Formats: sequence, C-alpha cells, structure tokens
Amino acid sequence: MKRRVAQQGPNTLGVSLPSKWVKSHSIKKGDEIDVLESGANLIVGSTKEPVSEAIIHIPTKDMPLDKEKNPDRYIIRTIVINALRKGHNRIKVTFESNKILPQINNCVDEVLGYEITEQSSTGCVIESIVNLINTDFTKQLTKFRHVISNFSNLVYNNIVGNEKNFEEIKSTFLMLEKNYNTLCRFLMSDCHNQTKEKMFLFLAVNHLYEGARNMFYASQILNNSNIKLGKQGLRYAKDVFEYVNDVIGFVASKDIKEVSDLNIRKNKLVYHEVNKIISKNSKENPIILQLCFVARRMWDSVGLYLGSII
Repeated sequence: MKRRVAQQGPNTLGVSLPSKWVKSHSIKKGDEIDVLESGANLIVGSTKEPVSEAIIHIPTKDMPLDKEKNPDRYIIRTIVINALRKGHNRIKVTFESNKILPQINNCVDEVLGYEITEQSSTGCVIESIVNLINTDFTKQLTKFRHVISNFSNLVYNNIVGNEKNFEEIKSTFLMLEKNYNTLCRFLMSDCHNQTKEKMFLFLAVNHLYEGARNMFYASQILNNSNIKLGKQGLRYAKDVFEYVNDVIGFVASKDIKEVSDLNIRKNKLVYHEVNKIISKNSKENPIILQLCFVARRMWDSVGLYLGSII
C-alpha cells in the first residue's frame, strides 16, 4: 500500500498508519510503536498482541441434564475450552442461567493467561492477560514434553511398579491438560503466522496429549478394579512405556534416523504383540487396549512432528 508523506513540522515528515492495522493492534494516541530501518525500507511494528474477539453462546435450556439436574458439564467445558484454545484476546460468553458460571471459571483456570473480567446473570467476558508475542514457544513446548515424560513415569510406576500413586497421576494430568491447552492457544493465536508447519505441530501436540490421556485411562481402569497384569501384560506395558520415552526423545532430538526404528516398533506393539495377549476372557483386555492406543497415538505424533520440522 502507498501513503502520502505529510509535513508535520519544520524538520518532521510523517505518514498515516493503515486504519485496519491500527484497529487490529488497538493502537491509540500516545502509544509507542517500533520503527526499524532495513536498507531503503522502514519496518513498522507493534509489541501489542493483535486484537481477536469472539462471541459464544451456551444454550443451557436445550442441554441434557446430569443427575443433579444441572446442564451437562462436558458440553459446557467443550464449548468454552475450544474457544480459549483458539487464542482469542477477548471472548464474550452468553447463557440463560448463571448457575454455569462456576463451570466457566474452572475452564478459564485450565488455560494459562485468561481471566473473567466481567460477569452478569446472562453472560461474562473472558480476556487475555498475557501478551503472546513475548511468549517463548520453544520453552512452552519443552515444558509440555517434560510434563508428558514425568506423567508417563508416574503411570509406569502405577501399572508396572504397582505404586499407589493415582492421586498424583490425576493432579499431574490436570497440569498436562493446562499445558496442552496453552500450546493450542499459542499455535492458533492471530499474533503468530499460521503456517503449514505450525498446523503439523498443532496436530502432533494433539496426538501426544491423546496418548497421555490413554495412559491416564489405563491407570484409572487399574485403580478402579482388582485387575493385575500377568507376566505377558507387564512385559507389554514395559515395552509401551519404553516406546513413549523414545518418541519423546525424538521430539527433543529431531533425529530423523530414529523414525524407521520407531515405525517398526509401532507395528510390533500395535499389531503383533497385542494380539498375543488379548483374549475373549481376559480381564486385562481394557488396560492392554488402552496401552495399545498409547503406542498408536505416540506414533501418529511422529509423522506429524516430521511435517513441522522438514
């Protein structure tokens, strides 16, 4: 776009800023902007995060009710969390009943950098209190990787080591979910270029999270029953958790030479080994199947992660 230079003082020339850019970054009189000289060009930028707003409605009147006759919590959480994951700066939520406000508060707590700034009997406003432009995404991804690794070790100790640590597993999984939601927010945010590489990375992170969730389900099944894995089941579980650690190691190292071996081991875990220990009458089946899903999800993340780095 072209701009006409105007005389603003005896020794000062100026140009107007595009109105669309000004609005999207909430630039106001008196704000500071960055001007970078690059050869014959001047690059104008702002440290303010671009404004992205959304309006969502939670139709509580039409929702199924739980045992306490309250609107379904899962539906409410799905609507609100997905809106937060999209990375909007400001989200206006409308609803018919303020009874769901505590549930919305819980959802806001699950994503770093958001707070409810306004609320009434028919709605609330959720706003970002963190500038994502200054967020170090590499650190966020590294933290997410470490949390999954720690979580995997906890579940391993629970299933293979027979440790009674399910409460710690639950609290760690909540922390893992919060980190996952924050990564989604970063990757979907308007303040960062939406590249194909980032879309691959978004899907890879999702599969890593889903694999962790399958680990949680396996531990939950074990702790809600009297099931104990036999020798074959324990050996299979050890192989799956070793595979998890190696996939997380690949995400850290980005060593493409590891992919072929990971693929061979995936086939062994998902197709060959699992068929040897699954039987119609085995009480272990629900746990073994969840562990099989873990291996599958972890492998799915590998291919997508490759798409983000190549």
